Amino acid sequence: MLILSEESPDLSGFCTQFSSEIKWETADYEKLINGIKNGSCKRFRLTANPTYSVSNNKGERGKVHAHITPEHQRKWLMNKSTANGFKLSDNNFNIVQSKWKQFYRSGSKYVTLISVTYEGVLEITDEELFRKALRNGIGRGKAYGMGLLTVMNIGGEN
Repeated sequence: MLILSEESPDLSGFCTQFSSEIKWETADYEKLINGIKNGSCKRFRLTANPTYSVSNNKGERGKVHAHITPEHQRKWLMNKSTANGFKLSDNNFNIVQSKWKQFYRSGSKYVTLISVTYEGVLEITDEELFRKALRNGIGRGKAYGMGLLTVMNIGGEN
C-alpha cells in the first residue's frame, strides 16, 4: 500500500490488524518534488477514473459519465496532461488495466466507477503544475484510491 500524506503517518496500529510481521516505512517526498525539472522525462504510472460530464443546459455541471473505450480513456489523459504540467506522446504510454469497481459507500449509496491504469513515459513541461499533480493527484475518484501519479527516473538519470 502506498500512502501520500502531508504528515508522516503512524501505521503501527494498522499493520498489527493484519500481521505482527508487516513492516512499514516512510520516505520524504520533498526530495522527489524538489528534483522536478522542466524538460526531464520520467516513467509514470497512474490509476485514474477518467470521466466527462454532460451538461443539462441549466448552467450546472450535469451528469458525470465514465469513459469506457480505450480510445476515450487515452484521450482523457492526453487532455489532462497540459493542465498537470506534462506532455505525452501517443506512442509513449499504454493502458495496462481497465476495470469496473462497485461498492457501497456510507449511507447505503451504491458507487460504480471505472479504474484505468496507465503506464509510460512523460515529459515535464511545467514544474509547478507537475508538483501540484504529484501532491494532489489527477482526476476524480481520489477518495477511492485513484488519481495518484507515481514517477521514477528513466535508467541512468539521477
